[in-house]
Amino acid sequence: MDLTVVIQMLILLITIILTSVNLSECLSALLRERKDEFAIYRAISCRKKWIMRTVLQETSNFQQLKPSSG
Repeated sequence: MDLTVVIQMLILLITIILTSVNLSECLSALLRERKDEFAIYRAISCRKKWIMRTVLQETSNFQQLKPSSG
């Protein structure tokens, strides 16, 4: 393999790892910030499944908008 290809693959791998870490930190911060909101949802008898589905939908919508916003 050419050295250039190896360097490009390394850069790609590092980019994927950093993106994964960034996304997990983002989701963790989101869940910490909305902890009180989730408690209110549970108090009004919303199921955990509904809460998680809502969070995942919001997250996927956000991720779809992110690349187009630059």
